Amino acid sequence: MSFLRKTVLTYQGASWMLYTAACALVLVMIFGRRKGRLVFLYPLLILALTMLNPYIYPVLFKVQGGMEGDYYRVLWLLPAGALTAAGAVALIFRFKSGAVKFVLTAGVIAFLAITGEPELTKVLPAGIPQNVYAADGTLVRICDYLDQHSPEDIKTVAFENEDYQADVRDYDASIFLSDILQDGTAAKSAEAFKKAAAEDDADYYVVKKGSGLESVVKQAGATSIVTIDDQVIYEKIVNIS
Repeated sequence: MSFLRKTVLTYQGASWMLYTAACALVLVMIFGRRKGRLVFLYPLLILALTMLNPYIYPVLFKVQGGMEGDYYRVLWLLPAGALTAAGAVALIFRFKSGAVKFVLTAGVIAFLAITGEPELTKVLPAGIPQNVYAADGTLVRICDYLDQHSPEDIKTVAFENEDYQADVRDYDASIFLSDILQDGTAAKSAEAFKKAAAEDDADYYVVKKGSGLESVVKQAGATSIVTIDDQVIYEKIVNIS
């Protein structure tokens, strides 16, 4: 159960999304129509009995190794947003007074705005876990630059920074990865790098400014196109001889 709790906290990060959805489920069960209750109840029961069952997911880990770090994505199947909206509507329309509906609507909007915005939740007394999957600011700017300036929708990128190499796919699914910069052999010399690059499909190399690996990439003939913070983006080597 500790793994399941960690998975839930990783998924919701600094928001109260699952808490509000749980409260909304209670409201739907009490005030909602029968058809509406079944729409939300059955998917939640199926998910609880299968993917979130503490007797099931250990078996999945044995069959398919390496799932633990990404298992929080299973919770994307939860209709948390729609459930929260349905619960709010079920509560508000229990009242006939237009004034009461207006006040409740304003209160619900304010509550969701506060609990759903990480910056605002910092002022709240409750301890809320930070989203461990939040991408580094420099990495975000690198991805945004490549998305805006690359002629291809899908591009292959090699990062010198191991954390960027590990995290980038969680932020930008249009980026495929090359491990040429993680290859110690290719980084030994410009000639070794050129030889490895000839067999590699990387479109861009992202290296730390002033690092030894940047020097190797530059000497190998790659062309720098932009510097973002302490990272330099190089285009792939063309006319490798």
